[in-house]
Amino acid sequence: MVNRHRYFRYLLRDLFIVTASIFAAVALANNGFIHSFVEATESSRAFSSFVSGAFFTSIFTLAPASVALVAISKSLSPISVAFFGALGAAFIDIIIISFVRKDLARDLDNVARMTFRHHIIKAFHFGFLKWAAFIIGLLLIATPLPDEPGLLMIGLSRVNASFLPLIFFVSHFFGIWALISIAAAI
Repeated sequence: MVNRHRYFRYLLRDLFIVTASIFAAVALANNGFIHSFVEATESSRAFSSFVSGAFFTSIFTLAPASVALVAISKSLSPISVAFFGALGAAFIDIIIISFVRKDLARDLDNVARMTFRHHIIKAFHFGFLKWAAFIIGLLLIATPLPDEPGLLMIGLSRVNASFLPLIFFVSHFFGIWALISIAAAI
Protein backbone atom coordinates (compact mmCIF):
# COMPACT_ATOMS: atom_id res chain seq x y z
CA MET A 1 0.00 0.00 0.00
CA VAL A 2 2.82 2.41 0.87
CA ASN A 3 4.56 1.64 -2.43
CA ARG A 4 1.41 2.49 -4.40
CA HIS A 5 1.02 5.74 -2.46
CA ARG A 6 4.59 6.74 -3.29
CA TYR A 7 4.08 5.76 -6.93
CA PHE A 8 0.97 7.93 -7.26
CA ARG A 9 2.76 10.84 -5.57
CA TYR A 10 5.61 10.62 -8.11
CA LEU A 11 3.15 10.24 -10.97
CA LEU A 12 1.18 13.32 -9.85
CA ARG A 13 4.39 15.31 -9.49
CA ASP A 14 5.50 14.31 -13.02
CA LEU A 15 2.09 15.15 -14.47
CA PHE A 16 2.19 18.54 -12.74
CA ILE A 17 5.65 19.30 -14.15
CA VAL A 18 4.60 18.33 -17.67
CA THR A 19 1.36 20.35 -17.42
CA ALA A 20 3.16 23.41 -16.05
CA SER A 21 5.77 23.24 -18.82
CA ILE A 22 3.03 22.98 -21.46
CA PHE A 23 1.27 26.07 -20.11
CA ALA A 24 4.57 27.98 -19.87
CA ALA A 25 5.54 27.08 -23.44
CA VAL A 26 2.14 28.10 -24.83
CA ALA A 27 2.26 31.38 -22.91
CA LEU A 28 5.75 32.18 -24.21
CA ALA A 29 4.74 31.43 -27.78
CA ASN A 30 1.48 33.38 -27.63
CA ASN A 31 2.72 36.58 -26.03
CA GLY A 32 5.59 37.12 -28.49
CA PHE A 33 8.31 36.69 -25.87
CA ILE A 34 10.56 34.73 -28.23
CA HIS A 35 10.47 37.40 -30.94
CA SER A 36 11.06 40.16 -28.39
CA PHE A 37 13.93 38.18 -26.89
CA VAL A 38 15.69 37.80 -30.25
CA GLU A 39 15.34 41.53 -30.89
CA ALA A 40 16.54 42.43 -27.38
CA THR A 41 19.63 40.24 -27.65
CA GLU A 42 20.69 41.56 -31.02
CA SER A 43 24.16 42.39 -29.70
CA SER A 44 24.66 38.84 -28.40
CA ARG A 45 23.63 36.48 -31.18
CA ALA A 46 25.52 33.56 -29.61
CA PHE A 47 23.41 33.83 -26.45
CA SER A 48 20.15 34.17 -28.41
CA SER A 49 21.21 31.15 -30.52
CA PHE A 50 21.78 29.15 -27.32
CA VAL A 51 18.37 30.08 -25.90
CA SER A 52 16.61 29.48 -29.23
CA GLY A 53 18.33 26.09 -29.45
CA ALA A 54 17.06 25.28 -25.97
CA PHE A 55 13.52 25.98 -27.16
CA PHE A 56 14.18 23.93 -30.32
CA THR A 57 13.68 20.69 -28.34
CA SER A 58 9.99 20.84 -27.41
CA ILE A 59 6.91 20.29 -29.51
CA PHE A 60 5.37 23.45 -28.05
CA THR A 61 8.29 25.75 -28.81
CA LEU A 62 9.74 24.16 -31.95
CA ALA A 63 8.11 26.51 -34.47
CA PRO A 64 9.04 29.82 -32.76
CA ALA A 65 12.56 28.52 -32.06
CA SER A 66 13.01 27.50 -35.70
CA VAL A 67 11.94 30.95 -36.85
CA ALA A 68 14.29 32.56 -34.33
CA LEU A 69 17.25 30.40 -35.40
CA VAL A 70 16.69 31.22 -39.07
CA ALA A 71 16.35 34.94 -38.24
CA ILE A 72 19.56 34.88 -36.18
CA SER A 73 21.41 33.14 -39.03
CA LYS A 74 20.91 36.26 -41.17
CA SER A 75 23.32 38.22 -38.94
CA LEU A 76 25.55 35.37 -37.67
CA SER A 77 27.11 32.53 -39.64
CA PRO A 78 24.92 29.44 -39.93
CA ILE A 79 27.70 27.29 -38.44
CA SER A 80 27.88 29.54 -35.37
CA VAL A 81 24.10 29.56 -34.97
CA ALA A 82 24.05 25.75 -35.27
CA PHE A 83 26.91 25.43 -32.76
CA PHE A 84 25.38 27.62 -30.06
CA GLY A 85 21.87 26.37 -30.78
CA ALA A 86 23.06 22.77 -30.45
CA LEU A 87 24.66 23.61 -27.10
CA GLY A 88 21.34 24.94 -25.83
CA ALA A 89 19.36 22.00 -27.22
CA ALA A 90 21.80 19.45 -25.79
CA PHE A 91 21.64 21.18 -22.39
CA ILE A 92 17.84 20.87 -22.32
CA ASP A 93 17.96 17.28 -23.56
CA ILE A 94 20.32 16.36 -20.74
CA ILE A 95 17.85 17.80 -18.23
CA ILE A 96 14.91 16.03 -19.89
CA ILE A 97 16.70 12.69 -20.17
CA SER A 98 17.49 12.76 -16.45
CA PHE A 99 13.72 12.88 -15.77
CA VAL A 100 12.99 10.28 -18.45
CA ARG A 101 15.62 7.86 -17.23
CA LYS A 102 14.72 8.17 -13.55
CA ASP A 103 11.06 9.01 -13.27
CA LEU A 104 9.30 8.24 -16.54
CA ALA A 105 10.88 4.83 -16.96
CA ARG A 106 9.92 4.01 -13.36
CA ASP A 107 6.39 5.29 -13.98
CA LEU A 108 6.08 3.16 -17.11
CA ASP A 109 7.37 0.13 -15.22
CA ASN A 110 4.81 0.66 -12.46
CA VAL A 111 1.93 1.29 -14.87
CA ALA A 112 2.81 -1.77 -16.93
CA ARG A 113 3.33 -4.10 -13.97
CA MET A 114 1.20 -7.26 -14.09
CA THR A 115 0.35 -6.81 -17.77
CA PHE A 116 1.87 -7.89 -21.05
CA ARG A 117 3.12 -4.29 -21.55
CA HIS A 118 5.56 -4.91 -18.70
CA HIS A 119 7.28 -7.55 -20.81
CA ILE A 120 7.41 -5.24 -23.83
CA ILE A 121 8.96 -2.39 -21.82
CA LYS A 122 11.46 -4.75 -20.18
CA ALA A 123 12.45 -6.08 -23.63
CA PHE A 124 13.91 -2.65 -24.46
CA HIS A 125 16.50 -3.10 -21.70
CA PHE A 126 18.28 -6.00 -23.40
CA GLY A 127 20.07 -6.80 -26.64
CA PHE A 128 18.84 -5.73 -30.04
CA LEU A 129 15.78 -3.80 -28.89
CA LYS A 130 17.92 -1.78 -26.49
CA TRP A 131 20.13 -0.59 -29.34
CA ALA A 132 17.24 -0.25 -31.78
CA ALA A 133 15.42 2.02 -29.31
CA PHE A 134 18.62 4.03 -28.83
CA ILE A 135 19.21 4.48 -32.58
CA ILE A 136 15.57 5.35 -33.29
CA GLY A 137 15.73 7.86 -30.44
CA LEU A 138 18.85 9.48 -31.89
CA LEU A 139 17.30 9.71 -35.34
CA LEU A 140 14.24 11.41 -33.84
CA ILE A 141 16.48 13.88 -32.00
CA ALA A 142 18.50 14.68 -35.15
CA THR A 143 15.38 15.70 -37.08
CA PRO A 144 13.80 19.09 -36.51
CA LEU A 145 10.92 17.32 -34.80
CA PRO A 146 10.24 17.50 -31.07
CA ASP A 147 12.77 15.59 -28.97
CA GLU A 148 10.39 14.03 -26.45
CA PRO A 149 9.68 10.79 -28.37
CA GLY A 150 13.39 10.30 -29.07
CA LEU A 151 14.31 10.94 -25.46
CA LEU A 152 11.63 8.48 -24.36
CA MET A 153 13.16 5.82 -26.60
CA ILE A 154 16.63 6.55 -25.24
CA GLY A 155 15.27 6.48 -21.69
CA LEU A 156 13.67 3.09 -22.30
CA SER A 157 16.89 1.70 -23.75
CA ARG A 158 18.78 2.45 -20.51
CA VAL A 159 22.00 3.07 -22.42
CA ASN A 160 24.98 4.40 -20.45
CA ALA A 161 24.47 8.15 -20.15
CA SER A 162 28.14 9.18 -20.09
CA PHE A 163 28.39 9.83 -23.83
CA LEU A 164 24.88 11.21 -24.40
CA PRO A 165 25.78 14.94 -24.15
CA LEU A 166 28.16 14.73 -27.12
CA ILE A 167 25.69 12.69 -29.15
CA PHE A 168 22.89 15.14 -28.37
CA PHE A 169 25.11 18.05 -29.39
CA VAL A 170 26.17 16.49 -32.71
CA SER A 171 22.59 15.45 -33.54
CA HIS A 172 21.23 18.91 -32.86
CA PHE A 173 24.10 20.63 -34.65
CA PHE A 174 23.31 18.83 -37.89
CA GLY A 175 19.56 19.25 -37.40
CA ILE A 176 19.79 23.02 -36.84
CA TRP A 177 22.37 23.46 -39.59
CA ALA A 178 20.13 21.57 -42.05
CA LEU A 179 17.12 23.68 -41.04
CA ILE A 180 19.04 26.92 -41.57
CA SER A 181 20.48 25.68 -44.88
CA ILE A 182 17.05 24.67 -46.21
CA ALA A 183 15.52 27.97 -45.10
CA ALA A 184 18.33 29.91 -46.82
CA ALA A 185 17.78 27.95 -50.05
CA ILE A 186 14.07 28.73 -50.14
